[in-house]
Amino acid sequence: MAPPRTWPTAIKHNGWSVLPCMMITLSWWVVMPIAAIGQIESDKTAIPRNSTITAAEQTLRGAGLTPVERVWYLPEELHQRQRLPELEKLDQHAAELNQLIARHVQAREVLRQQIVQLQETTRTNRTAAAKLPPGAPAKLLLDKEFQLQSAQLTAAEKSFLSVEKWAMAAPLGNLTMDLLATRSELLDGILQLSAAAPVTAATYERLRSDSQITAALAGFAAPQRLGPAKAIAAEAKILSRLAQQQLRQAFLPLARSGNDWLVTGIFNERHVLTVVWDAERSETLLPHSLFQKWELEIDRGQEPRRITLEDQEIQIRPSIIKTVRLGTAAANDVTVWVMPAEAEHFGPRLGYELQQTLRATLRPERLAVEIAVPEQKLP
Repeated sequence: MAPPRTWPTAIKHNGWSVLPCMMITLSWWVVMPIAAIGQIESDKTAIPRNSTITAAEQTLRGAGLTPVERVWYLPEELHQRQRLPELEKLDQHAAELNQLIARHVQAREVLRQQIVQLQETTRTNRTAAAKLPPGAPAKLLLDKEFQLQSAQLTAAEKSFLSVEKWAMAAPLGNLTMDLLATRSELLDGILQLSAAAPVTAATYERLRSDSQITAALAGFAAPQRLGPAKAIAAEAKILSRLAQQQLRQAFLPLARSGNDWLVTGIFNERHVLTVVWDAERSETLLPHSLFQKWELEIDRGQEPRRITLEDQEIQIRPSIIKTVRLGTAAANDVTVWVMPAEAEHFGPRLGYELQQTLRATLRPERLAVEIAVPEQKLP
């Protein structure tokens, strides 16, 4: 019996560890130092300190607001302002990685075409030489060319690795894993900010109609106002552009780890997860830790199953995921199967039934998963 493989628990990205294979990046509301927040307002007037203003300031701070110069912001907006440039850098890094990977893909295709051409040429020369009498000058010339071309063909075939070995060989293997990690963090940030934007806007509207907040803002010697910043519209366009580029891709990055191909999807429109592309098993499997973290429920309408996964027999229980998204395709009300805690090392696995539903096709020679469905409207 072969020993169980250990599911990779971390992918390195620029020196730190992220967990797109099994854990969701957690980067929720963190109030950054005010000194790091720029381009909000041009007025540098400090807030005067006296007993009346202190009471007003306490009212505003009690409502969860933070002053930057003379504007009072919700921490969610300050977080967005700090987070957006980081997401743009991640987007740029992902684009650079895609370009580098594309060069490797193109170089392998060029080598493949050279091998095909050399095979055809050597076959033609061998056939032509066989028709000539021994010792004929033309035959000697063809034999010499055949030997040279055969040596070239042997060298080319030796350097042409199988697609699995090629995908893991340095530096390509490092590039693809870096791309998965970068894109996972980027997707997670996009989803978080997109989900928070309407909530932040509604909170501002509620505070704007609050008489205590209005009175507190009027209680300062220098004029004060409630957020959002004037740059909020421009920031919304940046976020929309990032979402368009990352959430509506028809070709998703693919990486190889050990015996598995890895691809990143989105579960319930908010959980970014890198999964094993499982072409041999129909069920889509989730580790028990994610079942708990996502607060899923067991589907009592279906019976548990017993399966064998890499020589280990385990019991899996059904649950329902509202949506599973790969690029432009989304499947609704998806049955997933939760593995027990002792099977955690197998990691999340995308079964072939869901692959077919999403019309997703593995393209290892392109290091991509192709989604063959029309673009769908995002929720």
